[in-house]
Amino acid sequence: MCEALKWRQLHAMFPKPFLLLLLLSLIQGQVARGKSVLDEPWTDAYSSHPAPVASPTPTPAGKSPEEQTIADANMVLEFSPRDIESYIKRANAYTKLGKFDKAEADFQKGLKINPADAYLLNSYGLFLARQKKLDDALANFNKSIAAKPDYAAARYNRGLVYASLNRDDDAIADYSAALALDPKDGDSYFNRAMAYRRQKAEDKALADLEQAVKLNPEDADALYQRGLALIAVGRFQEAVNSFTKSLDLVPRNPDTLYNRGIARGRLGQLDGAIADYDQAIEIRPNDPDAYFNRANAKRLKGLKNSAVEDYQQFMVLAPAGYEKFVEQAKKRIEELQRPTIRLR
Repeated sequence: MCEALKWRQLHAMFPKPFLLLLLLSLIQGQVARGKSVLDEPWTDAYSSHPAPVASPTPTPAGKSPEEQTIADANMVLEFSPRDIESYIKRANAYTKLGKFDKAEADFQKGLKINPADAYLLNSYGLFLARQKKLDDALANFNKSIAAKPDYAAARYNRGLVYASLNRDDDAIADYSAALALDPKDGDSYFNRAMAYRRQKAEDKALADLEQAVKLNPEDADALYQRGLALIAVGRFQEAVNSFTKSLDLVPRNPDTLYNRGIARGRLGQLDGAIADYDQAIEIRPNDPDAYFNRANAKRLKGLKNSAVEDYQQFMVLAPAGYEKFVEQAKKRIEELQRPTIRLR
């Protein structure tokens, strides 16, 4: 295997505004959103270079895996100072420990030995990407792919950098190339789906998320994003089901509960929608969107006083940019508080 960025969410490593999906629905004025759920760690793996002769040393008590990796690499390099894999491993361990100068020095030592080593260039690209030096990272991924065109991880990683640079067409091309080389890579399907969603190609995004879930049925993140895509294409009951499966794996996630509430509202399941918003607010009590949508559901249920309270709380919490929804809340409060005229 080879080292690859496991960048599942678009806030994981590189700050990037995520899609805010506004839906006008059965509950007018609902706001559907897609927020980061699981920021997954970088994955480390290596391959292709001959394994060192030395046997791995058991990690002694009190020593971290990274410290043990450094110790093992030191031992190998003492006898084989041109072993590039050991430089990669040690550099990655230094990176995890925050010792970036030492990591940089190891990458440079490896590049001096072989400046066209595809695996080394890929790992160095990851190192640079972690520091948000995206143009430099891109240059190293380009060199890695030039040295080994069938290197799926380098194409996948370059796709992530393209996505962070708002070059979604290029990102999609790289994820597609990675999938042609490794059709069972759920992360490539997932991230290509995110790129399609930013392009509003919801059908293509949904197809990729279906593949991601098929490859890993217990991927709560993919199930959550599939739910958002299903809302976008109007398949609300399937969205509810997908959010429910995600919640089975990651219970009480406020974003998942919130969006399931939206899907239930679109189906006219107002009691279920209110219950989801109740839980979302219990977990995150300062969320204006949840108050607004719960108010809408309560209004449609005829719970006038409770709806007014939620609209008022929404206006207290609403941030800048929510002026349109604040005006809607004011109008609905006026409507709900208007005296009822009974004719005889």
